[in-house]
Amino acid sequence: MLRNIPRPEDFALLSVQYLAQAIDHILNTEKNFGDFTLSDTEYTDEPWEHHQGILGNSLIMLFLSIENYLKSEICKVSPLLLISNEPSKWGVKNVDKDFEDQFFHPFDDLIVIYQEIKGVAFDAALKSDFEVLRKKRNKCVHGIQREKMTPQYVLDAMRVFLVKIWGVSWLQSFREILLTEDFYGLDSKDCEDLKILEYFTLFEKYFSEDDFRDLIGMPSRGRRFFCPECETKKIEAGLIYDADYALHNHANQEVECYLCTSSTPITYKQCVSPTCQCDIICLSEESIALELDTCLHCWQDQT
Repeated sequence: MLRNIPRPEDFALLSVQYLAQAIDHILNTEKNFGDFTLSDTEYTDEPWEHHQGILGNSLIMLFLSIENYLKSEICKVSPLLLISNEPSKWGVKNVDKDFEDQFFHPFDDLIVIYQEIKGVAFDAALKSDFEVLRKKRNKCVHGIQREKMTPQYVLDAMRVFLVKIWGVSWLQSFREILLTEDFYGLDSKDCEDLKILEYFTLFEKYFSEDDFRDLIGMPSRGRRFFCPECETKKIEAGLIYDADYALHNHANQEVECYLCTSSTPITYKQCVSPTCQCDIICLSEESIALELDTCLHCWQDQT
């Protein structure tokens, strides 16, 4: 009998953790280059020529994330679908075998099984992307990757996976599982939001505005505004990235943040700054994050 049969959430946990590591390899290296704002184009390609091992590790982590996501979805139907050897070899009566000691389907087979259980068919471009990724991963594992890689390639491959396979729910899964070390004075939810803020900033460096919005599930149209909660938290934590991931919801007269998922009431009132043509103001009485009424476009207090 098979024992210690995994649950879908076991693979989902691994998928998110590997995904976070794939991003962190690139994020932390760019910060080590000196690009603390994650916006300097000088730190895009040339320095990475001397850090191919880090990019290789990032790519391997991405591949593992994709592989474990596929396993988590297949496991929802039956974990037995993951086993590649014949049932007659799983074990014999009165003899227990650990599930993890079985032989499992390789990546190519997982792709096929996933499509079958989901009733979907990957297009030729997506199949080609996965095949290129698989070959690069194998070369990195065996130390024979001679072609220079760039962070742009790894992050583009990540975006394709998250948009076309996982979908916008990836961000919610990420929030539920993400593990971070607390900044002083901030609770775990705040720390998760600040880590995601760093990830968003890195993504914006490498992706177009449309691709970035598509990645996080933000509508392609609409001016972005500061989120009072996120902007205040990042200032308290000493970060220097703009937390402007909120959109105006006209129907509810509020801004909705795509980073922390909060909704904040706003008032229509012309900003006092002569250079700002915005009338989206958050009153201090409407947000515990603010001490003064603040324009959510330029972050100018209204005193």
